[in-house]
Amino acid sequence: MQAKSQIEQVVAMQILLNERTVPNWMAHDLDWDSAILVETAEAIDSTDWKWWKHGETNMANLRVEAVDLLHFLISKALKQYRDSDFVVKTMLELVEHKGPNSLSYVDWLKQVALYTLENKVIKALQALFGLFDRLEMNLTDVHQAYMTKNLLNHYRQERGYKDADGDYLKMIEGEEDNVVFARLVASLGEEVLDIELLRATLFKAMDQAVEKARATNA
Repeated sequence: MQAKSQIEQVVAMQILLNERTVPNWMAHDLDWDSAILVETAEAIDSTDWKWWKHGETNMANLRVEAVDLLHFLISKALKQYRDSDFVVKTMLELVEHKGPNSLSYVDWLKQVALYTLENKVIKALQALFGLFDRLEMNLTDVHQAYMTKNLLNHYRQERGYKDADGDYLKMIEGEEDNVVFARLVASLGEEVLDIELLRATLFKAMDQAVEKARATNA
């Protein structure tokens, strides 16, 4: 798939997810900045930045949090510019004209937060793509990771994640649902390419994992 097609699909999927989560979402004053800042903090917390603790950077979770940031930054850009074609064109330019990459994971994330607070969403996206590059994630990697998390978000919506009285299981045998979902995707490899078939296959596998966890804890 060509770079433009990958970005177009990502932007289209983000619009669909936003509409499913909050119908007519563009008419609402959703707090994208707070969402971005929280995800930035969670991403930083996945690194070994704490000098008073001996830890290691959780690369898998850092990549997940970076993709979460992409969801919210695209949404902020769409809301700000109200032109999906412009957002696609701008993201393509950011991918094709990458600058030098000498910053650490944390410094890239600080730039994302800073530019978000300054309402410079394109610069924030540029910093995020700098982070992806630092994480050795090319556009195909980002596209696949995005589609995975996007489908998980749809799964959450369909299985009652937002229901106040629901019983959605986010922790599955000691692991968060996003970790389990990512492992299920990885286990499929290149076998399932059709997005609808991939969706059905993943949802079924996730349901089975949840039911197994519930049976174990019963």
